[in-house]
Amino acid sequence: MDYIEDYQTNNITIQDLSKKYNISEKHIRKVFKARGVKTKHNHIKKVTVRADKVFPIFLADYLDNGLSMQHYADKYGISKFALTLRLEKYFKLRRK
Repeated sequence: MDYIEDYQTNNITIQDLSKKYNISEKHIRKVFKARGVKTKHNHIKKVTVRADKVFPIFLADYLDNGLSMQHYADKYGISKFALTLRLEKYFKLRRK
């Protein structure tokens, strides 16, 4: 399978492989798991970096306007959970 060799020899993400070979990311991950290929790129890290980068902008917007978390999650393309986690680190939020 060409895409396995391509992944192991080049610095290419699974998303890029999916586009290049016109195969779903889910199928590629399934084949990698079955063949014991360890993935070196973790898509969760990209989301974390993006959420950390956007947080100061979100915080200013949130404190100025105070709209719903769902509004900001949609606006910045980040989950409500990621925003809430960062708010909990920044402020001590009360849980009911």
